[in-house]
Amino acid sequence: MHLIFTSSYDITTDMIVDRLGDRALRVNNDRPHDHEIQIHSEGFTISDPFGRQVSDQTLVTAILRKPAPKSNETEDQEVHAFREISAAHTGLLQLIAHKWPEKLPIHPSKIRDVVKFVQLDVAKPYFPTAPWSFTTHPERSGLKDDAVLKSIHGMPFSNADENGNAKFIYVQNVKPSELAEGWPWFLQERIDARFDVTVLYVDGKMFAQRLDRQTFQGLDWRKYIGTEMDAGWENVALPENLQQRIDAYMHKLGLRFGRLDFMAREEDLEAALFLEVNPNGQWAWMDMKMNNGIFDAMIEFLCQPASCETG
Repeated sequence: MHLIFTSSYDITTDMIVDRLGDRALRVNNDRPHDHEIQIHSEGFTISDPFGRQVSDQTLVTAILRKPAPKSNETEDQEVHAFREISAAHTGLLQLIAHKWPEKLPIHPSKIRDVVKFVQLDVAKPYFPTAPWSFTTHPERSGLKDDAVLKSIHGMPFSNADENGNAKFIYVQNVKPSELAEGWPWFLQERIDARFDVTVLYVDGKMFAQRLDRQTFQGLDWRKYIGTEMDAGWENVALPENLQQRIDAYMHKLGLRFGRLDFMAREEDLEAALFLEVNPNGQWAWMDMKMNNGIFDAMIEFLCQPASCETG
């Protein structure tokens, strides 16, 4: 049985569960009353109302997807239940990592440890990168007044509304000299490019797609997810040299999976500029029809126990 840690509104998990059927048990940290959970000194058992059950004896892989960062509930007891179940899920993942590390294709410590500062520092020998600064005093950041503002936590800063929408910090133009001092800012030199490029890395396999930046307004394509812009992404071949550098970079970080984002000034991707790698990024949107190999590669990766040496 495959145990999936996520939240109730993750479309990628919806598609995984649809493919795996009764071989998967999904636990949503924003629905703490949906499962019977027993974690004790001898092991654990989790079951749902439909008769599916997973235990330390039947676990094949534990899949970490996208647990909710906040509760949408406001009652004290519900907020407490959300926090307790979230802590229990995290604790169980750590227990599995400790006792059965081979059952974790995506190791939670790698997701936690490979933060943006580490990513950008390690990337320097492998890819071009733009100057950046995290600062509480932007005028002393060393960046010119042609910068972009980003978020390093990547999570919404508001609870989702009744339609599942929440507020995010999207990439936007800023002048460091006009930003307020004493507040946290992650800034990067603005790069004018023709294409956004994303590369899904799955245990050595790579799937690349690009998007012409003329198909949307502004700087951040994520604002238009779910619109006609989605159709603008096209599969693209990576130069062999770039594939080799990506593979070396991921090995250096100790990551078997991740989605890397680049910007490219021209169709030749050899000099693509590295932006970031998400160690547990969304990927289903790259293969919504499940016909270009990505979904098959991901299901195989997530559902095969790993070597203990990859933890």
